[in-house]
Order: sequence, then structure tokens, then C-alpha cells
Amino acid sequence: TKYSPKDFASRTLMSMILSRGEDTGLFNNLREKEKLAYSVGADMMTNSNHSGLLMCNILTTTDSDDLKSYDNVKRSIEGFNRQINKMVNGEFTDKELESMKLSLKSQLLETASTQADKVDTAMSGLSSNLGLNDVNLKYDAVDSVTREDIQQAAIEIFSNKPIYSIRASKDTLEANKDFFATLEQ
Repeated sequence: TKYSPKDFASRTLMSMILSRGEDTGLFNNLREKEKLAYSVGADMMTNSNHSGLLMCNILTTTDSDDLKSYDNVKRSIEGFNRQINKMVNGEFTDKELESMKLSLKSQLLETASTQADKVDTAMSGLSSNLGLNDVNLKYDAVDSVTREDIQQAAIEIFSNKPIYSIRASKDTLEANKDFFATLEQ
């Protein structure tokens, strides 16, 4: 399919809601409510061909002296999956969508706040299939994104099996070996 400014806006807004939405976001749910993490979030990265990946990151502890439990890895991955399923099922609020639209528009405006930023924006527009008006077209597309567009973006992004990259102590890895085996299926 041909990449469009609306595709960019839909995917980016989906990532923003997933990461920091007030009700649906990973930060508020896994960090603030469930106390699983020091930091948590999602970040959409795309290349000039508009393919890319969505990275969900969490920094947690599993083997501190006061915890003596290794289940935070499992609980964190299950938490990611729970929040991802909310996005796929359209279980996010209109307030979250509107808030992230304002935030994305602000980010797009800030990409050209200094002279150097303006030159960088123009240069990136030269290599974009959208041309020099790349940022303007993306900005204009933000308001046209609907709940259904966000849900469709989530369905497309999460239709493939995820790749897990886990850095942990040997004890944590050993304690979660059976759980990790279930992720391979």
C-alpha cells in the first residue's frame, strides 16, 4: 500500500496512546497502577521507506534483595499484551485520542523551531515521497484520524508475532525459562 500522511498520523497516534494514554497507556498502567517498572513506553520508528517497528520498552527489577521474586518479567510482558489488546480492540478513550492529537501537532510544529531545524526539515522533505511539504501534510492529516484508523493501525502493527529482547541476570532468565518457551509458540 502507498504510505500517506494519514498513515503516519494514525500509526504515530496509536503508539502515543499506547505509550502514555491516560487510561490505556503503558506508563499509567504498568508503572503507576501495577508498580512493575521504573520506566515504560512505546516508540514508533520508521525509515525513509516508511517501514519500521514499534518498540515497547520496560525497565524493571526482578532480583533485588527486597523483592526475591522473578515474576516481573512475565508480569511485564503480560501487561504489554493486555495494553496492546486494548488498542487492537479499540478500548481507548476519545479524550486520549484528542490529547495525543494535540501533542503530535505540537511535536510537528516544534520540528522547525530553529533555523537549523528548518533546514533539516527541508532536507528530510527532499528525500520523502511526500516532498517538501512532508511536515505540513502530516500536520494536516492529524485531525482526520478517527478511532477506527487508530484501531486499524494497531491491528496491522500487531498482526505479526513480536520479537522479544530481554536483558536480565542469569537467575532471572533461568527462573523464567518455562514462560519464555511459551513466547516461542
